[in-house]
Amino acid sequence: MPTEQPSVPSPESPTQRPRPSAEETFKHYGVLSLIGAAFLAWFIRDGWFNDDPKMLEHLAFNRWGSLVVGLVLAFFLVMCGSAGLTLLRQRKQKTPPPS
Repeated sequence: MPTEQPSVPSPESPTQRPRPSAEETFKHYGVLSLIGAAFLAWFIRDGWFNDDPKMLEHLAFNRWGSLVVGLVLAFFLVMCGSAGLTLLRQRKQKTPPPS
């Protein structure tokens, strides 16, 4: 009896999106890093430098939010830096060596 092999989807399959290039990844995570930095600045200002005693619940939310957004921002910066290094490596390989 012949065994059936699972079919491997072809790269031209309409269900699979193409892998983004390093430049697209750098731009995407660069924009997300800027937005995340703005949110982090807001959470830090509102949670750690706000002295209003009536806003205790809001202070706790903003302090936890600053920690979460800080971790997410660190991920965005690592992805952006990795894509940036890949771009630099690709550009260095394309330039001909000096003669």
